[in-house]
Amino acid sequence: MDGALKKGVGLLVILFLGFWLVQDPNGFADSAKSTGSTIWDLLTKLFDSSISFIKSLSN
Repeated sequence: MDGALKKGVGLLVILFLGFWLVQDPNGFADSAKSTGSTIWDLLTKLFDSSISFIKSLSN
């Protein structure tokens, strides 16, 4: 049953995103752009912190 629940939730998410894309493409694009930008900023901070941590270990 657990696998069926995961597939069902995944299908609902895909259907919701498809519906949103068809109903409001500009809003979907704006949301995707801001989400991508936020993820990129978080990854940049993570890598900068990792580099600083490794540098501090070598000193």
